[in-house]
Amino acid sequence: MKDLSLEKYQPIFEKEEIDMEAFLMLDETDLCELGIAQEESRRQILTAITDLGSAKVYCPSSDILSLSHQV
Repeated sequence: MKDLSLEKYQPIFEKEEIDMEAFLMLDETDLCELGIAQEESRRQILTAITDLGSAKVYCPSSDILSLSHQV
């Protein structure tokens, strides 16, 4: 998230206990429901999700925080 200048949203993912597996399944509706209201921010997050998903980045013991430098 930090690389995208979206680190202000990281506490949302922490609070909701969203791990990498769950993060990769988020869609625009999910992001809206999580309180990410800015369309540009949602677009950037969804692009990162697509990029990470296509790279098949999956670490079952890791959470969004440990991989956040990639997002």
